[in-house]
Amino acid sequence: MALQYIPANDSLPVWDLLENHQTDILAINIIRDSIPKSLTGKLFITPQITSMGEVWVMLKGKNPWHLNLVHWLALFKQSPEYSRFRNRFIPAISERSPYDSLLMAQGSTLGWDWKLLRAVMYQESQYRMNAKSANCAIGLMQIKESTAVDMSIRDLYDPENNIRGAVTYFSFIKRNMHLTNLSKEEEINFVLAAYNAGMSRIEKGREHAALDGKDPNIWAQVSPYMPRQTQEYVEMIWFRYLEWVSAS
Repeated sequence: MALQYIPANDSLPVWDLLENHQTDILAINIIRDSIPKSLTGKLFITPQITSMGEVWVMLKGKNPWHLNLVHWLALFKQSPEYSRFRNRFIPAISERSPYDSLLMAQGSTLGWDWKLLRAVMYQESQYRMNAKSANCAIGLMQIKESTAVDMSIRDLYDPENNIRGAVTYFSFIKRNMHLTNLSKEEEINFVLAAYNAGMSRIEKGREHAALDGKDPNIWAQVSPYMPRQTQEYVEMIWFRYLEWVSAS
């Protein structure tokens, strides 16, 4: 049996694909994703693939091989390939992502603790590889296609490419905002803020702070000039990162 995996972003009506026979099997989280009333009693649901609630569902009667699928899944979970599949496609808990090894490798090139990158990823997508925002930001680190082109990234739905694109963009922000002379903490604050709100908005905020006699190189003195969303974005990433560090 051959399976074709098709990623679905957040805006895709995946239940319609199943109901309209455009796909045979749908991967969902049975804990988080509610089954539509129109499909109640019409689905066969496999045992959970992980303890997080991921299952496969299919229409009853559409495919007579659902028991074969359960048997195959039981064997598959005992194979080395299952670990690679799980790490590639299935999210983990907040303090452990499937992409930690990629984050470790990319974090070293940036000079940041890789857990800080994981905190950014969780804030952006909660480790959902196929996430897509209303502003058309894509993937784990929520990168726009125009930014991906500038950073020479081709496939934003590929975890390694998406993470590399974000790290490359962080380095771009550091260079263009001349942040290398700041302390590491302040450098990170301004890079995160620019990643959320854009470099030009952060630079304008620094200029306004300087005109008011504030230090434009200290985020705590610049942040009041920023949108509340950006202030909370930086705060939440630091909060989650420090929580993970203190627990390790």
